[in-house]
Amino acid sequence: MFVSFIKYIFRAVKYFCAAFTAGALIVMFTPVSNQLANLLEIEPNYKKADVIIVLAGGAYQGGTLTTSSNERILQGINLFKMGYAPKLMLVGSSINTTAKKMRDAFAESSDDSRISTVDSMVMKDLAVRLGIDENDIIIEITSTHTYENLKKAVALMQENNFKTSLLVSSGIHMYRVIRIAKNMGMNFSPAHASNYTTYRVGAMDRLRLFDETTWEFMGLGIYWVKGWI
Repeated sequence: MFVSFIKYIFRAVKYFCAAFTAGALIVMFTPVSNQLANLLEIEPNYKKADVIIVLAGGAYQGGTLTTSSNERILQGINLFKMGYAPKLMLVGSSINTTAKKMRDAFAESSDDSRISTVDSMVMKDLAVRLGIDENDIIIEITSTHTYENLKKAVALMQENNFKTSLLVSSGIHMYRVIRIAKNMGMNFSPAHASNYTTYRVGAMDRLRLFDETTWEFMGLGIYWVKGWI
């Protein structure tokens, strides 16, 4: 009986490993992840607004922005310098502990102790170094996920009497951002950083893209259940 059980477990593990390996190879060496990402693609619509809102995309504890945050803040700075809006709003902080991040990702919380890095402050420092007047920057430091980001951004818009906004995020993240913003009744235009998923054709690039895209679809599903989109 015990030997049969062990053999059953061994076979199950063997089949799982084979299926996992096959799935990983398909993701790495076919355009399946690129095609999934294309389902989330949104065309930007650049037009003048009262404020440019940049959503944080993560930062490391040493004060270094992740690739997503760098793309977003540089896009925001570029739009500001091109005269699309007179104010730049930087929104969000990060939780770098995986367990806490998973618990917090789809919840509302007022516990600021959960925050590991204040992304918006790091983005502000970069914006100032690149020539943006500190008086033209508004930051929000307590929100840690997309729904909270936009909820706090709406409150700041009302506080500053802003009526229109340009929303800046990453390419595949923008689909979820737009759905939330519409649900909140925001007057906005999508102005995300360039979507370069078509060019991510290396094996590891596709694997990372699959992870990012899967997270977005999971987020859309959970946000829909919670009534946030």
